[in-house]
Amino acid sequence: MKSGSASRDFLLRTATPFLMGGMFFTPMLVLRIGGFTVGDVLFFVASGLVLLSTAPRPPRQPAIQVALLLGLIGSALVLAQTPNIAESTMVSIRVLFVWSIWQFAVRKWAEHPQQLSVLVTCFAVGAAASGAVAIGQAYLGLSVPGTEIVHGRVPGLATHVNGQGGALAVATAMTVGLLLARVRARLHLACLVLIVIGLLLSGSVTGMLAAIVGTFVVMIAQKASLGRLFAILGTAALAVLAALNLQTLVPGASSPLDRFLDTTGQSDSEGTLASRVATYIWTWERIVASPLVGVGLDANSGGTFDGQTQVHNMLLLVWFQGGLLLLTAVLVVIAYTVSAFAKMPPNTLKAPLLGAFAGALTFAMTGPVLYDRWFWLPFVLAWALPVAIQRDVDHQVHPNAKAIVTPQT
Repeated sequence: MKSGSASRDFLLRTATPFLMGGMFFTPMLVLRIGGFTVGDVLFFVASGLVLLSTAPRPPRQPAIQVALLLGLIGSALVLAQTPNIAESTMVSIRVLFVWSIWQFAVRKWAEHPQQLSVLVTCFAVGAAASGAVAIGQAYLGLSVPGTEIVHGRVPGLATHVNGQGGALAVATAMTVGLLLARVRARLHLACLVLIVIGLLLSGSVTGMLAAIVGTFVVMIAQKASLGRLFAILGTAALAVLAALNLQTLVPGASSPLDRFLDTTGQSDSEGTLASRVATYIWTWERIVASPLVGVGLDANSGGTFDGQTQVHNMLLLVWFQGGLLLLTAVLVVIAYTVSAFAKMPPNTLKAPLLGAFAGALTFAMTGPVLYDRWFWLPFVLAWALPVAIQRDVDHQVHPNAKAIVTPQT
């Protein structure tokens, strides 16, 4: 190695394609190496390279450190309650990895906001690829090992249609935000079309609702002009028209209107809304009986009234399975992220990330979400953006200073 800075540049440059690849594969939960998704494996490699570099450490995050401590203690306490220690431990490690190593590596790596914009684009392209696969599954009978079309609902490259709905809802907000900001407009327009189609084919009512909430938050945050507002509303009208005629366009597919009727119990099938409420009631009764220590983070411990269905609300799920300490940790992380957005200076990425954050939370309030990487992605990027903005400003003030890293984007 010629010097510390040369080594630092090499390690961070080497980490860049792994980070980009991790973002691209994040929506593709069915693609795995052993027990880990391909996206996770790439993030592990990228994080290791960044941590080994001699780049300056990002600012400390006392609130996240407190959340990590609470999460670690809470996760340790539930091990005495769970029959599946190995699975419960793996779940807690995945969550704590996001709050510690992954987010630290992204903040250490990012020197310019444009670099984070490239990561968002990689995620959008990955979501579009999953949407394209869903089209192939619906129209061409494409078979993807590990996935299954259930009641006309198409999963794309996710292991479950709800995972497809959540990932594509977050991607919708991010893509709309960058499209409105005219960042790689043609690419993001093409991605948005595939993402929306994939979201409709998933039949995830919660995902569609999260996408709508995220999109409107983006528009409000960007103070979109009247012309752009009408353009978005026109696109939304076309999407609704396509949704209402989805069964005609794709025979056998689950119509979003039918899915809404099913969810709300207005059809012949059992309403999923009623079953979700049943999980809330059942879980709340157990929380009241034992509010301090959870029952375990493994899937079997999280079964509710029928022994299988997970409670479809992130906060109740965390409290029931992880206990009060882990719930407090999650609330600290959410509050810290809200504060980060409030203090964040204006930037092209702020509105897309804020919309994705709102969409992710909307989905999590009616879904069993905990360690899904697509859920935490807006959090991590929101924590990294202020660091990248400040470094970019410092570089402009001191243009002769050697850059920490300048990955080719």
